[in-house]
Amino acid sequence: QMGRKVALDSSVEASLSALPNGTVGVLVGQKSSSHYLVVGVIATPPEDNEAIRKASWISEHALEADKMLLGGTEVLGFFNHHGSDKEDVYAGALQVVIKKFLRERNSCLVLTSAFSKHSAEEWSLEGAKPTKWSVSDITVSPLCPTTFFSSWHFSLAFNLGSSSPLKDQLENWIDNEFQKIENSVALFDGTLVTADNQETSLSNDKPQKKSSKPAKKGTRKPKQSKDSNQQTGGSHHIQLLQRGLGGNKDDQGDVSSVMVSLEGGISAQSYLYGSKNTYKDAVESIKEDIVKSVRARVELWLDEMQETGEKDTKTILFKNENEFSKLSKRQWSLPRRVIFKTNEESQISFCDYVLQSESLKDSTERCSAMLGVEVKEENVTAVEQLQKLDNKEEKEILTPSPKKESKKESKKEAKKESKEAQVQPKQKSPATQAQNGLPLVQLGAALALLLVALLFVNH
Repeated sequence: QMGRKVALDSSVEASLSALPNGTVGVLVGQKSSSHYLVVGVIATPPEDNEAIRKASWISEHALEADKMLLGGTEVLGFFNHHGSDKEDVYAGALQVVIKKFLRERNSCLVLTSAFSKHSAEEWSLEGAKPTKWSVSDITVSPLCPTTFFSSWHFSLAFNLGSSSPLKDQLENWIDNEFQKIENSVALFDGTLVTADNQETSLSNDKPQKKSSKPAKKGTRKPKQSKDSNQQTGGSHHIQLLQRGLGGNKDDQGDVSSVMVSLEGGISAQSYLYGSKNTYKDAVESIKEDIVKSVRARVELWLDEMQETGEKDTKTILFKNENEFSKLSKRQWSLPRRVIFKTNEESQISFCDYVLQSESLKDSTERCSAMLGVEVKEENVTAVEQLQKLDNKEEKEILTPSPKKESKKESKKEAKKESKEAQVQPKQKSPATQAQNGLPLVQLGAALALLLVALLFVNH
């Protein structure tokens, strides 16, 4: 039996060729039932300045790299770049890494690159034993992404008097929230996605119902592109609508204690590659990004609250008992999301989360260490920042990273703002903005705030 076909983006081949012999790392992209679409590679950086990467560090790095990926993309497996077989120092380590990887995934792609030639194998778990399949079809071509934008509003209330630990209550809420995300209804650029049209190809302008009538004889099918993995790209807005209000399954405990309310919204972004994706695939990719983002933010926020090492909820949220008894309301913000590319030619974006106590520089330095390349602040394409609104409520909105502009551009902007002050144009809908290819930053639905209000309940 043969493994799935492999398509490499042109940038991947260039990246592999530039690597020194004896480099190991992860393959990033998307997979279907017939193809692996590899759109990026991340070399495993050295650990503690050791020349040879250990199997445990290769596995841990793959896990951390996967957390940095947006919806629709994932770590597909590993690459091993070397010269002759004598120079292959990672053959043994990769066998250990593959077995560990298959415990979490149902397949693993391994790409060997030597002397500008590529060979690949696909590993899968047959029972308890890893099985290897050879891959004979490897192609190289540009893989242009289609980008999707969305946002999600969430709400949670739990009780500090509950017998359940805070972490357990948050886990229960996350599971409940994921169920609401999974059951939500999607509008794709304003068009409702249903069971009747979700299998429509993204190459069509809008989701279309399945035709129940058989095709007429002599009707020609539309010609397919020679490279079935190429796609024109573009961007779209997906709005998710919740089915009902839902409820929390948390143990409410003593109703006379302090209630904690968490609510707000987060921005979401996902990518799909290839020409055979459907509207269903697009919706699933954005839901996947929301799920990953919610979990990552809440876990990081909780970790930051637990830095004291205390397990008691009151101690986590307040410095001392006196502060706890005096405060009736307190706010924290979720870690801010930063989206960036390693270079302008890259077909893949990454994300990181900045804690309240951190700066953007802390994020870029962390990402540089994890990706093995220098990530500069100018590589950041979008960052969430807290802004004060007129009603003095704090909300995080996705704003672009600052860019230097020339004096001419500044004068043009001043004239433009003057004209806009006289005549205010009608605002376009998020769906129209997405169709026009505007960046995520300009989609007004993108919010990211964790508002924690503590209200004493009187009974």
